[in-house]
Amino acid sequence: MFAFVRELGDERVLVALNFASEPRKLTIDGGGRVELSTNPDRPAGAIAGTSLTLAPVEGVIVTVR
Repeated sequence: MFAFVRELGDERVLVALNFASEPRKLTIDGGGRVELSTNPDRPAGAIAGTSLTLAPVEGVIVTVR
């Protein structure tokens, strides 16, 4: 998993890339909202709780709080 956060003012965006062939869990402090995913089965929207499991070879862009 490779993940990084970009910030500008009070706006924060997390980019997470799972390069593994199995799912990986990511903890997101404060939660967030999935804006874009490479997994066509993942809907955009709020993350329930503070963790997100990425599918194998999935990438996501998440607006974080």
